[in-house]
Amino acid sequence: MNGHEHGFEGLKVWQDSRLLCREVLPIVMEAQRHHDYALSQQLNRAALSILANIAEGYLRRAEREFAAFVRIASGSNGEVRACLCVAIDREYVSPPVFHALIGRSNEIGRMLQGLLSALQRTANSPRGHTAIDRAKPNTKT
Repeated sequence: MNGHEHGFEGLKVWQDSRLLCREVLPIVMEAQRHHDYALSQQLNRAALSILANIAEGYLRRAEREFAAFVRIASGSNGEVRACLCVAIDREYVSPPVFHALIGRSNEIGRMLQGLLSALQRTANSPRGHTAIDRAKPNTKT
């Protein structure tokens, strides 16, 4: 990921959320083309909110605070799926693209839930390897 080995950029869930944010852009643009600004803005904001909340929570460096931001990111992920359902109903996206994006969103949801579970387990445990450490790919323990 462009040489970023540390920080939130190293989290797989953040990387996949960034990709989702890019992948919904054609739908955002299509909705705008149809003057559907409410859907366009909601989808764009929700997708951006996922990766922004992961980043902000990570930088708080406390598991309990990070967990709160992961919950918000999870809610935003649900918003993305809801907006995608509206987009396919309005024919702004093809069924294959819709299913691929829903699949990516579902995978992000699983990763967020796993991260949240890890954060909750370590919030009250003795210091050592944190959930943040475990969420990074290729972390050596």
